[in-house]
Amino acid sequence: CAPIVVLEGHEGAVNDVQFSTDGTVIGTGGNDRCVRLWSYDIVEEGTTTKTTTETTQKEKNSIENVAILRGHKNAVLSLAFLSDQFTIASASADKSVRVWDVEYGEQVKKYEKNHARAINCVDANERGASLIVSASDDGYSKVFDVRVAKKEVMKLKHKFPVVSCAMRQDGMECATSGVDGIVRTWDLRNATRYHDATKEDRERLAKEDLLNLDIKMTTLTVKNGHADIVTGLAYTCPDGSEVASVGMDGKCNLFDVKPFRENGDSRVEKTYKGVQTDFEKRIIKCATSSPLLSSNVSSNPTYVSSGSACGNVFVWDQKSGKIKYKLPGHKGSCLSVAFHPFEPVLASSGADGKVFLGELAL
Repeated sequence: CAPIVVLEGHEGAVNDVQFSTDGTVIGTGGNDRCVRLWSYDIVEEGTTTKTTTETTQKEKNSIENVAILRGHKNAVLSLAFLSDQFTIASASADKSVRVWDVEYGEQVKKYEKNHARAINCVDANERGASLIVSASDDGYSKVFDVRVAKKEVMKLKHKFPVVSCAMRQDGMECATSGVDGIVRTWDLRNATRYHDATKEDRERLAKEDLLNLDIKMTTLTVKNGHADIVTGLAYTCPDGSEVASVGMDGKCNLFDVKPFRENGDSRVEKTYKGVQTDFEKRIIKCATSSPLLSSNVSSNPTYVSSGSACGNVFVWDQKSGKIKYKLPGHKGSCLSVAFHPFEPVLASSGADGKVFLGELAL
């Protein structure tokens, strides 16, 4: 693994790190209530291509903190870049989801009366209209359409606190899990229909309660994967036919979430080993790589990664389940990991307040 770049600036744990869908911005959120934006691999204006290799390399590797987004009244627990690439959503223990303009570093929307308790996770789709899904300790996962100002467009009711959520790339489905250790998928097409409906149709849909779903109305319910709280979920790229999960039982699983499967009872395709949990029971997240990372390899292998309480970052080959990398560095739990969308670069953030970027030889 090539030398690591360290991003410092947060005071306290950095709970999440994310790359924008075009790979030019890194977002980090932490216990210091701030979201920081970092420019990644942006060649400055006015430079010509006829520079020496040395300066080109310097430009490529220069990562600057370009904005600090303040407004949350408690720790920022999760981040998600929206499909338009110009906005980022943040979820906080202050019960609010905020949406920020990446270019200007300003808050453009605030959803603060939608959840009654801390919001543990937020995710967004990569294609189509910008949707956000949230997961909260109040037992609800909610879907927001950024075009609709104050209110969620869909409510997903659970019996227990919801700790993790993930949105499929096309925004038609999301996965949730939490304290009960059960991974569920939900059909969000009603929500997408709701946006484009007339006022009369919206009222009818709301009356029919189509947009308030409970656990009996899930597309899939996978009970046999985890024996403890599931803290992280991520759809695989590019089609979202599988979901990776990590739990406090020290397991990282890959679930087949296609609607039809020969053996519908067992949906665990792979279990990846190595992840550790600790007495603090911190929320640890996982990530999946894009096939674009390996476009130079004929078979296009993909990877699953997770943080761990031992401070290491684990990277597994998605199909074989073998550990490809075990990257040390964090002094304390590694809480979040993110793959660059098309370069072999992995970001990780930890309880030690640091964010590491490492180049992988994939």
